[in-house]
Amino acid sequence: MTQPPVYEPGDVPVYSVAARVLRHSRPIVLTALVAAIGIVGYTLFHPREYTVESSFLPQNRRSSQGTFSALAAQLGLAVPGLDAGQGPAFYVDLLTSDRLLERLADERFSFATDGVERTATLVEWYEAKGRTPAERREATVDKLRDDVKASVAIKTGLVRLSVTLTNPALSAQVNDRLLALLNDFNLHSRQSQAGQERRFTERRLDEVRADLRRAEERVAGFLNRNREYLHSPQLRFEYDRLDREVDIQQELFTTLAQSYEQAKIDEVRDTPIVSVIEPPTVPARPDARFLAVKAVVALLAGGLLGLLAALLGDFLRRNREQDAAAFSEFATESQRARARWAGVPGLGRAFGATRPEP
Repeated sequence: MTQPPVYEPGDVPVYSVAARVLRHSRPIVLTALVAAIGIVGYTLFHPREYTVESSFLPQNRRSSQGTFSALAAQLGLAVPGLDAGQGPAFYVDLLTSDRLLERLADERFSFATDGVERTATLVEWYEAKGRTPAERREATVDKLRDDVKASVAIKTGLVRLSVTLTNPALSAQVNDRLLALLNDFNLHSRQSQAGQERRFTERRLDEVRADLRRAEERVAGFLNRNREYLHSPQLRFEYDRLDREVDIQQELFTTLAQSYEQAKIDEVRDTPIVSVIEPPTVPARPDARFLAVKAVVALLAGGLLGLLAALLGDFLRRNREQDAAAFSEFATESQRARARWAGVPGLGRAFGATRPEP
């Protein structure tokens, strides 16, 4: 029996490894070819995909909200959700949210498949599985999360939306409908917030109007009682104090009146919330498949897998030859395990055991 070479510490058995690679070159090459053929075949038989991209720029929220926030802080009041921010990241999350995708799943689209016009919802298009409509809708939402992607350009704040499906017309329609649902949802959200602002401002406006009226009545009463107040320092000080209170209440009343009118306008505003920079269009060509890149990667991965399998086989074979006693004990225990589990369904087959003949 040929003994394996002994290497000194630090030596790298380059020629030994190369010899093993050459010895197992055929299975290594076959493994690489099988992997490459499998990947290329799967890519060729998989339906072509079409990606439709669009981009939009969220409109800056009007400055009246900042004024309203400052006013609320000046009055010592906190209005929950007053300044939601709603920057580009908000729209990215909203585009892939359950609420928006569930509404999209129930939308009906018209498109051509193999030259035949078809009308279907995305639940029907994906052929989602489920016992109930809710389960099928949830399965459709899960698939939409893989096909709908949104990202934001940090420097410009531009939001990009991409939809990838196997039908080009449907991809464009889904992208366009997502933009419409986004705008509709955000518009109603802003109108609802404007309604809350209007009601809050209306209540506060009534309170300030009453405070202003009382402050004016105190000034009028003071003047009726003290017509010659200019000749008394104490009376002039009292008049200045009352007059300042009137000025403060008058300023608050004016600011609230302006905010109230703006909130009434915003409550019925129906202007778009986002400015579409690049609208979705039907793509003329499918997405690139990158067959050459996939084939090269599959060849390398398959070759590496074959090499590792060959080296592992050599390692086990050498250990078997070097420690024959341990291998004999392992074989004996394996036979005992197969006999022990032969009567257990499933496990006996896993151990390679069969029932003994009666």
